[in-house]
Amino acid sequence: MEPWTTKRILIIGMTYPAYSKKYAENACTGGIEESTYRMVRIHPVPVRYLEATQRFHKFQWITAKVRQHEQDPRPESLRVEPSSISVGDVIPATKSDERRRYVEKSPHLFKSVEELKDRWDKDRTSLGAIKPKEITGIRLTARSAAAKAEWKEKEDALLSQTTMEFLKPPKKIDFPEVEFNVSWLCDDTRCKGHEMGMLQWGLHELYRKLAKDPARNKKVVDSMHADLDLRSKDVFLFLGNFRGKMFNFGLMDSFSPGRRRQLGLGIE
Repeated sequence: MEPWTTKRILIIGMTYPAYSKKYAENACTGGIEESTYRMVRIHPVPVRYLEATQRFHKFQWITAKVRQHEQDPRPESLRVEPSSISVGDVIPATKSDERRRYVEKSPHLFKSVEELKDRWDKDRTSLGAIKPKEITGIRLTARSAAAKAEWKEKEDALLSQTTMEFLKPPKKIDFPEVEFNVSWLCDDTRCKGHEMGMLQWGLHELYRKLAKDPARNKKVVDSMHADLDLRSKDVFLFLGNFRGKMFNFGLMDSFSPGRRRQLGLGIE
């Protein structure tokens, strides 16, 4: 087992939490290492159980003890010691060029999902950022009754535990009622189009906040359209594969700075 190493990591995304038998809950958390610009996933990250002074946001620096995850074969997966997490500065949205620099300098920036999958086949690269050529659709779909029943089964099993290895008492997680589906085309002749449900925690929180609003679905879709508008923004989609189905990549989060001016061409 590798020794712990202290690293500084820029958080770039976090998915909605799910129940964990061992840690009560875990949110898939992606970041970029300061020293290498390599994209990494860190877990376990039981965000709601962290001390208030340890809770972090997108594009915030953290320092933590990490090591290669001994139970996860994906090379970018790091086990983090949650108690070691120390939060640092946030790169504010007003400094989008600085945020963009870390994404664009990362060796995990690819032109397409197809190119990312090529790298997975070659060297097991399991995380990547892509810039879609066209966003072709955004829609919300209700999650199935079977998915809700499976969630409830895990919830009942967890909440009935009297002791836990890591945390207690466990907290209930609201069932994610919908999927936030995004369709797009990549800038790659092999691309026939992709559709994935975005797992971003912030979207789930927005949906929850609008629970009593009869126009909730429309407002969420409108918000997604505004965030992923390629006419005014350079959109980066953050993808990663799943530990249980490593051949399958999912849409974890996104980053949408304003479009960069193309100097000398008279256009933006």
